[in-house]
Amino acid sequence: MSHSFRIVCFTGLVALGGTGLAADYYVAPKGDDANTGAAEAPFATIDKAVLTARTVGDVIHVLPGTYKTTLGRYGDDNAKWGPNLCVKMVGAGATRDEVVLKSHGTHRTLRMAENAWVENMTLEGEPNFKADKGGVVEMTGGVLTNCVVRNGTSTGNGGNLYMTAGVVADCVISNGAIKSTSADSNGPKGVNVCLKGAARLLRCHVVGGTTTRKDDGTFYYERGSVHVDNASAQIDNCLVEGSACGGLLLQSAGAQVYNTTIVTNVSYGVWSWSANQTFVNCIVYGNVTRDWNGNQPTDAAAKFRNCAMATGVLPKDKFPTLVEISDGDFADPANGDWHPVQGSALVDAGGIDPRVLVSKRVTVGEDKLPGVIGAVPIHLQSAAERKHVLSMDELLVDIGAKNKDEAERKAPMGTYISFDTPYVEYGDGFACGKAFDDRVGCLSLLRLLQEELPVDLVACFVSEEEVGCRGAKGAAFQQEPDIGIVLEGTTCNDLGDVPETAHVCEAGQGVTVSFMDGASIANRALFRKALDVAKQENIPHQVKHSVSGGNDGGAIQRAREGVPVVVLSVPCRYIHSPSSVVKLSDVESQFALVKALVKAL
Repeated sequence: MSHSFRIVCFTGLVALGGTGLAADYYVAPKGDDANTGAAEAPFATIDKAVLTARTVGDVIHVLPGTYKTTLGRYGDDNAKWGPNLCVKMVGAGATRDEVVLKSHGTHRTLRMAENAWVENMTLEGEPNFKADKGGVVEMTGGVLTNCVVRNGTSTGNGGNLYMTAGVVADCVISNGAIKSTSADSNGPKGVNVCLKGAARLLRCHVVGGTTTRKDDGTFYYERGSVHVDNASAQIDNCLVEGSACGGLLLQSAGAQVYNTTIVTNVSYGVWSWSANQTFVNCIVYGNVTRDWNGNQPTDAAAKFRNCAMATGVLPKDKFPTLVEISDGDFADPANGDWHPVQGSALVDAGGIDPRVLVSKRVTVGEDKLPGVIGAVPIHLQSAAERKHVLSMDELLVDIGAKNKDEAERKAPMGTYISFDTPYVEYGDGFACGKAFDDRVGCLSLLRLLQEELPVDLVACFVSEEEVGCRGAKGAAFQQEPDIGIVLEGTTCNDLGDVPETAHVCEAGQGVTVSFMDGASIANRALFRKALDVAKQENIPHQVKHSVSGGNDGGAIQRAREGVPVVVLSVPCRYIHSPSSVVKLSDVESQFALVKALVKAL
């Protein structure tokens, strides 16, 4: 007997097996613990919700209000919330300030274990709490995200937060305090945060904090707002400011700190107790008394890279990647605005738009390891996350490593990454590739060096135009040219519904001669000479329509007593992206004009 089978394949659907179905529970100030916990019949206490939500995937929605909880009490069944569960507790307010959790006064507010998740609420400490770690939250695992943790007091480490594992992300952690009887350096540390294990502090703002002796009120300056005492702990993209007892206290030899700003802390910014620490892409500035204290890193090339401090804090000859900064690098440091300003060495190198990066192929390091720029998939992003452009620190490069250790071994922090874009000619005489700004200028200059010229020509291939025209400054000062000609690519803005009046220039209309941009003003005689030569030689050309951008011309023009400058540009679409586009006829017209102009001078 034969049977007919019909096989149906589904895509985009995943069936998950389990012993029960995940549920949503609700807590409201006017609820009742005798209720079912449904939206129309919410519980009154968070404790009841936590004891009820015991199925993987359960979500507890806490409606706006202030709640007392025993979730931080040792030995209480509620404190077991987390292990072997994946239960979320989410504040249902429009902001994290609308849902406030407090303890009953004799214990911390919250204990979190593996798989626990808390989001979008404020956690407050009690001044009478007597435990020796974590005045508001103790974490042995789990995720705490988009929360405020404040006003905690401990007799030991971690005035607000004590972590041996887990992740704290996008939180404000403020005004922690330690009240201790210990007067020596082995006393409690981390008035706001203490990282004692494999914990991660990501994109957090840690502010304020004090520490005193309980018996006589003696103030201790050296305890640190954030204390790191484990080789597996990591801090990334945080701001640590305004502590009355120091910024970062790095005790462990394996402490890892990336992309973090430490400012306006009393006593010190960073106190390093070991030479073998990873401290990369950080700003340490404007801390009272001193920015850096303790043992300076000895393996600078491997562990201490691309950091910024005031002149003289650390020796520049020992730390060649150290950027020396001042108040002028920040928007308004006197009023607490520490955002780097445009033109500062701290601002994005190269002006790459993060919107074009996701999914792009790259090569990594000298071995040209293939990689792909990735991010959290859109299917797993919140509605709010889908509305904003992913920043650089929200992206990653996937090089196919099996784990974090292998990735860091193959591509340690600071490894150069390049777009993997092949050169392609397409359409009506167009070409696509990476970095045509300013590779087209390099091509024209190389071709010019092969010509017989009636003048002395010095060709300068300079670097770091996008981060301050550093190469051009040195070259122009040394060479003392009579005339400077800049060959580059410039943005078009000539596609789509952009009105013609907003075009900077147009692809296919020839080399662009600039009368002015954001950095320089063309010498009038040179500008007119370039246009006259182009007309005489029948070279396609156009005048730049917009006063925008900048280039090496600004640095050359200001060298020594001043240099006459003219800029000849190739119109370039999608500039500063993995795939720049130029019209080959424009590249030819740039070379033709610079050759004719040099011969006519």
